[in-house]
This record gives sequence, C-alpha cells and structure tokens, in this order.
Amino acid sequence: MPPSRSPSIIRSTRRSLASPAKYRTPFEDYEVIVRNRPLPLSEDQIIRLHQVSRDFDGLEFGWQFRSNYEGLEKPEYSHAPGPGLKPEDPRPPPLRLEDFECVRTLGEGESCKVVLVRTVRNAHDLDRPGTLIAMKTVSKKYMREFDPTVLVYEKDKERSVLTELPWNPFVTGMIGSFVDSKNVYLALEFIPSGDLRTLMRNYAPLPDRVIQFYFCGIAAGLAFLHEHEIVHRDVKPENILIGPGGYPVLVDFGVARRVEEDFVKDGTKPRLADWHLAGSILYTPPEMIQMGVGQRGSIFFGPNVDWWATGIIMYEMATRRFPFFGSTNESCLRRISRCTYYWPPAGEIRVGRTLKAFINALLQPYPINRLGTYGVQQIMDHPWMANVDWTKIISRQYVIPMELGESHFVDSWHQAPLLQQSNIPGLNVKKPELYLRHDKRYPPKPNQRVVS
Repeated sequence: MPPSRSPSIIRSTRRSLASPAKYRTPFEDYEVIVRNRPLPLSEDQIIRLHQVSRDFDGLEFGWQFRSNYEGLEKPEYSHAPGPGLKPEDPRPPPLRLEDFECVRTLGEGESCKVVLVRTVRNAHDLDRPGTLIAMKTVSKKYMREFDPTVLVYEKDKERSVLTELPWNPFVTGMIGSFVDSKNVYLALEFIPSGDLRTLMRNYAPLPDRVIQFYFCGIAAGLAFLHEHEIVHRDVKPENILIGPGGYPVLVDFGVARRVEEDFVKDGTKPRLADWHLAGSILYTPPEMIQMGVGQRGSIFFGPNVDWWATGIIMYEMATRRFPFFGSTNESCLRRISRCTYYWPPAGEIRVGRTLKAFINALLQPYPINRLGTYGVQQIMDHPWMANVDWTKIISRQYVIPMELGESHFVDSWHQAPLLQQSNIPGLNVKKPELYLRHDKRYPPKPNQRVVS
C-alpha cells in the first residue's frame, strides 16, 4: 500500500463506492476556459482556475473508475518485478566480521589489541580475497568503565576523528567498524613496514637528509590534521608507521581532540582538564605540565603541542638520545618543565648548525615562541627546509633515502600469541602452521624488529 493512502482514507473510499455518488465535474468548466481563452488570461479566468483546482476532489473523481478495481484487495503496480526477479546492483555488499579471518597479532596497548586480518569473501566480482587489514579490538567492558556522563565522542575518540577526516596518505584511514557480543572493532589500513621507533633503534643517528625526509612526511600529516582543527596529542615514534612507499603515516588517535577556534584558553576551566599530561609523558610539552604557569598566566593549547613532540623525535633521530631523559617520570617531567637539554659533543655526534637551530625552535618552552604554533608555513619558511619541494612531498614523488626491505607478515614466525577465539567471537581465528606458531620459550632477540 502506498504511504500516501492511510487506512482511514481507504475506508472512506470504500463507503463512497458502496453508495451512489454525487460528484462534480469541474473539468467541464476548466475545458471551456482553456479552450476559449484569449492570451493572456484575464483576472476572472485566473480566479476561476484557482477555484476549480481548490474544489476538485480526487476521490469523488475516481468513483467513475471503480469498475477497474472491484475485487482487488491490493493495488497493482506496472513497474513491480516478477516473483523470480531481483534487482541487480553492481556494488558488492558491505563487509562483515564473517568476511575476515585473524592471522596474527600485531600489538597490544592499554585499552586495545591490534590483529592482522585478511578478507576471505569471494562472492562478487569486486571482492579481493587475501587483502590484509589491521583490526583494532576494544573490549565493551573497557568502554563501560567510562563515566556515564562522558560523551560518546569521548568514549570512542579514534572512530569519531577518523570518520570526520577524508583520506590522506600521511594519516591512517578507517575502512569500517564492527561489533560483536564482546568487542568493538575498527578496520584500519595496514601499514606493513614497522614504526619509526624500530627504524631509529636500528639505524640512528640518521643523516640530515634522512631526518628531513621523515620530518617532512610527519609535518604533512600534522598540517592535514591541524587544517581540520584536530590535534593528535600523542605524537611519538611508536605512533608513526612506515608505509609501503617509505613515507611516514600517523596512527592511533585515541587521545586526539578537536581544537577550539581560539587556542589560548584559561587553564581553570574544567573542560580543559584532560589536557594535563595527555599522551606519553616523554613527549609532553611544558604547558601541559604546568597547567597555568604559561606566559601571561594563560595556557596555549593547539598545534604547538604536536610540534613540540616532533622536535623531540628529531633530536632522537639526530643523536639517538632523549633530550629530557630521567630515571623516573617525575624527574623527566621536572626537566621538561625547566626545558634544559644539551647537545652531545661535536667529536661524538656531528649535527649540523642549521638542524640544531631548527630543533631548538621546535623545543621552545613558551608556545608563542615555538615554531609551527601559528601554522605550518612557519616551518616551510625555515632555512633548513629551503631545499624541500612540498608539492613533491604531498604527492610522494621523492625517492625514499634508505631501503627498509620487504615484509612477509603472514609467512613469518609469530612473535606474539594469537588471540583466543573466545575473546573475539565475531572473528574467525586462523591458526598458522606449527613451525610458525609463537613459542614463549624463544623470545625475539633484542635487536629484532617487533611489530607494534
């Protein structure tokens, strides 16, 4: 039944069909006016046409066609398909959890586990079985531990942030989200070449040209986020993966936050309390520690938080050291608050003068003096970036400065045990061959790359 025909209208129509009808034929007046009208219509004729259209009753007019519909319980539609026909859709159906299988564990965090899955569905011409995807699993029990007054956006920040962003080569993309009886799943792009921490552990200190290449990729990703008014707040080497082309990709938006139009805020406001020590302590800027001791009594929250972290990463890539290292978290925070760090002797590690000036500009204690606080254009205009063609960076036309080798995740030994099927009931766990299974008696070597 069409939505426009309510049951009350149908009942009144049946009553009118059962009794002789006294209906008007306004079309006679209409035909006389239109057939004999001069051009243009007079005012009286226009008024008469409006009266005809207002007084016309479609139900009474349809009474003369009742013989065509007597005995029919449901209306017929000429465009309805036959009983054995189905409409054809060139698009494949949406992916479901049943269309994946878990093949190995990639890493584990405080609130989630990341596994490698591959597609198994091959029912459509556009299906690509064997495609590798990173699946992040978050327990529903963990999400229920949040305060009920917390907004849904705060409970699932990563999905909220990724759904707001268009695709960008320097930011991981979300493929979809799923749910089962125990977990919430986020299907993300799989970045196969490890993280920046592993690269620094194996090759640091790095040459200036290599540092410049990776920093430009990180800056392109941060500029994209800041353009969409999002601050990552947890920029660190573990959250910077190396893509298949060698370019860095930003991941893990669990503590990301949208920035207000004016990022100079009063630190006493409750809604800014979550900025205190957000992210990793080693990459926390002084203003997030002091919470009110910034210049002129204000706290500067915005892109400056991410640019401080990139300055520390560049210092690590250039020296293989951490600028504010401490034996405890408290001592590390005290050194960050004082913002005192030293460069190694020239005879031990050689760092260019322009590179030092660039890193020093990123590690300014006051945000208003920090490079990048007022936009990425400040970074582009620095003398150390004079030889960079940012158009080639964004389009990824530069050749990677160092070979990282190929990764064979599926056919390599498992460095972490697979998740139990009972813990991820919606995903099918595919057990590897016996000689590839994880064995805790043989831990990975200290210099062996561990997927995270």
